[in-house]
Amino acid sequence: MNDLQQISLCLKEVTGRSLVIIDEFGKGTNESGLSIFTITLCFRLLTLTDGIGLACGILEYLLNLETSSKIVAATHFHEIFENDFLALRPRLQLGHMEVRVDQEVQQVEDQVTYLYKYVLCR
Repeated sequence: MNDLQQISLCLKEVTGRSLVIIDEFGKGTNESGLSIFTITLCFRLLTLTDGIGLACGILEYLLNLETSSKIVAATHFHEIFENDFLALRPRLQLGHMEVRVDQEVQQVEDQVTYLYKYVLCR
């Protein structure tokens, strides 16, 4: 419930000078990690059964505002873009964090190496 109150506050207070950071759509977090900063609104949204619809609705609302704020959103809901739930537009850029996968390694936990490099999708 705290998460929904924070997103509600964000949507009410956002202006063209806002930086909105939405972290971990689709990944559950504990509430002690939630915070709102004075200059930027930063929050975590818990996984909900209708989380994809909620994520799309929030992003669609923010992208359609007349005064365009800067928005950075991270999500694990890849279905949003695979199924065109959120239409691509000039103000929306997609990217991902690059990884290297080595399937020859025996231990599953050693197969993925995170490269900490953000890559724009074309």
